Amino acid sequence: MDNNPNSAQPDLAKVGSPPLPDSFLRSAVPNWLLISATILLAIGLYSLSRYNFLLFHLLVETFFIVVAFTVFSIGWNSRRFSNHNALIFLSAAFAVIGSIELLHSVSFRGINIFPEISANPATQLWIAARYLEVAAFLASALLLGRKKMISPWHLLAIPVFTGILVCASIWPLGLFPDCYIEGSGLTRFKIVSELIIAALFGLSILLFWKNRDHLDRRVLKLLIAALSFSIVAELTFTLYQDIYGMTNFLGHFSKLMSVILIYRVLVIGTLRSPYAVLFRDLSQANTALDLELIQRKKTERALRAANRELDAFVRTVSHDLSTPLTPIVGLPDLLLERHRGSLDESSIRALCDIRDQGMRMARILEDLVLFARAGRHLDNVAVAPLDTVLQNVLEDLGSRIIESGCRVEVGTMPDVSYPRTALFQIFSNLAGNAVKYACAAGNPIEISGEIIENDVVLKVRDHGPGIAKDLREKIFDVFYRGAETREEPGSGIGLATVRKIARHLGGDAGVEETPGGGATFIVRLALPEAERQQELDFDTF
Repeated sequence: MDNNPNSAQPDLAKVGSPPLPDSFLRSAVPNWLLISATILLAIGLYSLSRYNFLLFHLLVETFFIVVAFTVFSIGWNSRRFSNHNALIFLSAAFAVIGSIELLHSVSFRGINIFPEISANPATQLWIAARYLEVAAFLASALLLGRKKMISPWHLLAIPVFTGILVCASIWPLGLFPDCYIEGSGLTRFKIVSELIIAALFGLSILLFWKNRDHLDRRVLKLLIAALSFSIVAELTFTLYQDIYGMTNFLGHFSKLMSVILIYRVLVIGTLRSPYAVLFRDLSQANTALDLELIQRKKTERALRAANRELDAFVRTVSHDLSTPLTPIVGLPDLLLERHRGSLDESSIRALCDIRDQGMRMARILEDLVLFARAGRHLDNVAVAPLDTVLQNVLEDLGSRIIESGCRVEVGTMPDVSYPRTALFQIFSNLAGNAVKYACAAGNPIEISGEIIENDVVLKVRDHGPGIAKDLREKIFDVFYRGAETREEPGSGIGLATVRKIARHLGGDAGVEETPGGGATFIVRLALPEAERQQELDFDTF
């Protein structure tokens, strides 16, 4: 009957998700033929009700019961495939509603299963089933679009427990209000209840319409039509005085039409295209991924454009600032070479300061360009093993290492490769800083690497003065230089460049204290995909 699980399964299709296939609800029978068949069905059922109302009533109720349990079977057995609270709750509710309808049918006067029973219990069970039905639709409409899943067993327990209480209030407790009195007809409670239920069905329509973004539009139309027939059924049931009368027939026929519409949406639709219903979420997820990919491509294009503009800006700034720096650095040397003898000590010192500051500015400019480009344009850069690049860096720093009297100890490096330029900047900055700031006589600089899970961990350990705990993050800021390093030449950009490259390669950079004193710089880089796959392959043996 008012079986909304269908709305709950295809229901939760979001805006932009592909509609269900045309074959899902489309009938091969022309509309005029369907309308004609409906009219003929109404005439035939009316004739049957006049000839044998009990048979008519039994057919309608049996059809409703079959559909109710079919809905429960479909919804409950698909709970592992579906993550829709609305579908699971509706399917559970219709199992209870179908059970109460079964009790209503067997207790109907004239069936003679309970010969001495009056018409009141059957009418009470009818009203109880309608209240549960409309409550199930309201709850389903409110659950539409809810992301957090509720346990299916909890969703089943709610209608089952409610149904047991309602049935117990009718028999044996006798607490449920009378709905039909022999000789008087329908009670006020029954009539008012039908009006309330009709109003709540109307409210369900409004709620489903409000949440229509979670429903396929064709499913929504059929669902609204089914609920509308339910409203008509409830209104006609407020009018009859004779349970075998015309208004009772109209109510049952409207109920039958509602069931047929739900059957068409739920059962036939599901049987015709089970994958479209059971895997609707997969279709939505694919659509969401497609949209995300489109958005990412747009973002990537925007980033590429921004990177091109940044490169152009860096080149322009580098050129425009380098040009005036050339005479700033060169002219003091020229003056000192030609006129040193005629200059006093203060003039010589001033010219040396100009030259030194110009060279410092040139180094800062060079480091800024490296920092701006760090981590970018690595996709097409040649890769090289860790140990090879480290050896190149140590050769490059050879004169400084010899001059400082340092001893560099290199441990075994993992056999992995990264873009050579990125590795060179990482090793050059870390090893260069260790040689410059932390090379005490007799204390080595230790460089090592290892693979930990899915990361390559590089360590440069020194035994120098170390770094205060409150400065271990700040030293990675651009231009930051500690008080003890300001006398040494440098720009304060090297460590920021190391961290930027590490993060671009899927890792990070940090520093911790060396046991016994000193600083250990740690760089984590994501294991290259090829090596990671190789490790997975070996793990399978």
